[in-house]
Amino acid sequence: MRKRHKVASVLLVLALVGIVGVLVADWQVEKKIEKALSQLPPHIKLSYSDLDVNVILGNMALKSSKWEIFGKTTGELIAQGHIESISIEGLSYWDCLFNDKISIETLLIHNPVAKYIKNDKVNQADFKQEMLGETTQNIKVEQILIKKADVLVVKRANDSLVFSSPDFNLKVDALKLNQNENNPLEFDDFSLQSRHLKYALNDYDDLLVDSLSITNTSSFFTEVSIKTKFGKEELSRIIDKERDHFNVNFKSVEFFGQELNFLKSSPFSLKSERVQINAPNFEIYRDKLVADDLKPKLLYSEMLRNLNFDLAIDTLKINQGAIIYSEKVKTGNGAGEINFKNFNASIAHLGNTFNSSTETQIKVDTDFMEDSPLEVHWSFKVQDTTGQFIFKADLGHITAASMNSFSAPNLNTRFEGELYQTFFTIDGNPTFSNIDLKIKYDNFKVSMLKENGREKNKFLSGLINWFISNDSNKNEDGYRYGHAEQVERDQTKSVFNFIWLSIRSGLRSAIANDGEKEN
Repeated sequence: MRKRHKVASVLLVLALVGIVGVLVADWQVEKKIEKALSQLPPHIKLSYSDLDVNVILGNMALKSSKWEIFGKTTGELIAQGHIESISIEGLSYWDCLFNDKISIETLLIHNPVAKYIKNDKVNQADFKQEMLGETTQNIKVEQILIKKADVLVVKRANDSLVFSSPDFNLKVDALKLNQNENNPLEFDDFSLQSRHLKYALNDYDDLLVDSLSITNTSSFFTEVSIKTKFGKEELSRIIDKERDHFNVNFKSVEFFGQELNFLKSSPFSLKSERVQINAPNFEIYRDKLVADDLKPKLLYSEMLRNLNFDLAIDTLKINQGAIIYSEKVKTGNGAGEINFKNFNASIAHLGNTFNSSTETQIKVDTDFMEDSPLEVHWSFKVQDTTGQFIFKADLGHITAASMNSFSAPNLNTRFEGELYQTFFTIDGNPTFSNIDLKIKYDNFKVSMLKENGREKNKFLSGLINWFISNDSNKNEDGYRYGHAEQVERDQTKSVFNFIWLSIRSGLRSAIANDGEKEN
């Protein structure tokens, strides 16, 4: 019996020593962490309400922390915020003591509120590299969780908003920060969710996303909008060169079979097997009374080729879209308008990483000016530095008068008659184009309007109608043929202006009956 009491006493003493040892170890580790936190670099300021440490489990929790980061050189505030709690679970002391690295099972950051002040004069790539370069140990975290973050980014110059997301959630698996390697930041997988995101695309337009979900392999966005910050008239007052006023909305945007490369030292890249844009609605307005932007405009092939990141989308689908484009040309007149309804499109090989023989092919099926069926086939090779492209279209029956909503206020011109079918093929490059066109029409008449845009200029109208054929029935097949070569592109205007100049030359040839029938 006495021996049992001795054993029990020894065990009790050992247990007490162990408990005391753990408490002492917790206290010592806590003091060391507190000392380390108090000795942060002078440009980082941190305060907190409580620190809990559990040596046995390798856990640590920092409660109600507040932090500020200042520029090393300027001393200006770069970022600030507060965090409800930061929890570390499963810290490996063995790795810390013997492998010279920090290994953590879980890092949980709960309810952080962060504000970053962006300085446009600071090179962001250098800033990121500097931040990564300050860590002297290899770090591995099996799982990082950021829950319910409120993130705000503003410009230093005027405190204007760059980015905001009041409900930002992030999960990263198997993150590694490796020193002295080309790609110091690595991770196996991630998932990101956010709501009510806002991003300033530029000084005039904002991107808004109601909700988003992004992983390594797929992305889903709902209620995506691009909106100009100013009203149409206000925008015209504050710009010195013409630019579009946007009111654009996508019901949803989906990426499938996706590969993302970001948050690493190598450039950003995006690959996707399929992208789907559902129910986009474009309302675009341009005030042509504002001075022209005479900067040269690139064709899409060159724009894609010159992207500063790698892009490869095998197929992009646009479903059930609508486009309304309006343009104001004359003071006192309303804006002329053209529209496309039931807009469906498919784009194959969109990007800049496909080989030189691969064509980007765009196919469009839509209704032009409410109810005129239009099919477009457009192709070019992104890697072809000559910029060659083919643009083919088939426009079904359209009442000529339906064009008057655009032509009357902008061109002082009204049309009458029926256009039953129009085909054309444009073969172009960045400088010139050739067009072959055929058209079937009847009772076609042109009315030139006086400067007031309301009264008919009878003399000019009669002169023009004397030169053109008002129907196409004189040819056997009922078509008139148009042809034009070396149609010169205005390099200061978009590719769509070039398409229009080519079509106009083909129409003039056909209506004047000086084109030749195709073989």
